[in-house]
Amino acid sequence: MLRQPPVLEIQGSEPEAPRRCLWTGETLEAGKDSVLHGAGSVDSLIRKDREAYAAEYERWVNEPISFYYTIRMMPTIYLSYDLPSEITSEKEAIAYVSTIAKNQKCMAWLYLSRREKVFIDSSGEVIERDEHGFHDTILNYFPF
Repeated sequence: MLRQPPVLEIQGSEPEAPRRCLWTGETLEAGKDSVLHGAGSVDSLIRKDREAYAAEYERWVNEPISFYYTIRMMPTIYLSYDLPSEITSEKEAIAYVSTIAKNQKCMAWLYLSRREKVFIDSSGEVIERDEHGFHDTILNYFPF
């Protein structure tokens, strides 16, 4: 499960005044990691949290899924369907979705996994095959 890190709030407006962490109630001393209880620097905690998040994402994205496809009926109208159970190979799936795209004259995307998809145009031709990883997807939207 993904989580939001807690926010540290610091009390004290004078540069020389002792500051207290509202999160733990401890006094912050210059050059010490008292708030972190020996866990290391904030940078190392952020790095560990990023690594844990990336590992969790990789575990999730590599779980097998059933093939499914999405067709674009018209701009902003998309419908997703599961493939028939008798279609088990990637080649059969591409042929099936290509036929649907050609017959309905619409674009389609075949999802082979959470990481890999195939784009098929309205003539039934495979235009692009896209495979992406954690740094290609998540980091584009949520820079760490």
